[in-house]
Amino acid sequence: MENQSKLDKAVKISIIVGALIVALSIAYYLVVFLPQKEEARLNQQRQEQQFDENEVRKAEGVANVKKRNLATCLFTADSEYWAYVKLNGTEKKDGTVYADNDVWDRAESTKQSKISNCHRLHQ
Repeated sequence: MENQSKLDKAVKISIIVGALIVALSIAYYLVVFLPQKEEARLNQQRQEQQFDENEVRKAEGVANVKKRNLATCLFTADSEYWAYVKLNGTEKKDGTVYADNDVWDRAESTKQSKISNCHRLHQ
């Protein structure tokens, strides 16, 4: 009977220790592991969002550079058009330029060619 009592005590202690181990495991999971996992997930989301925002900024920057380069190229084409006409024509005091039709035609043809090149290069 004494052995049976000791055996019953040992079984009860084993059950209590087992239940305690399970309870501590659950507590660790809920108190330590889950919050760390959630924090890691949130950090990953933040990093992905930051990366996406940086990519958008880069794309906007490239688009702005292209627009600026296109505008500069078109301005240059127009400036060269007027420089050619003024060089091969006559400019009056009021700013009016007179030139032969072939001068205007060559200037226009060259300008259109340069404009096409601008759009091809800077789009």
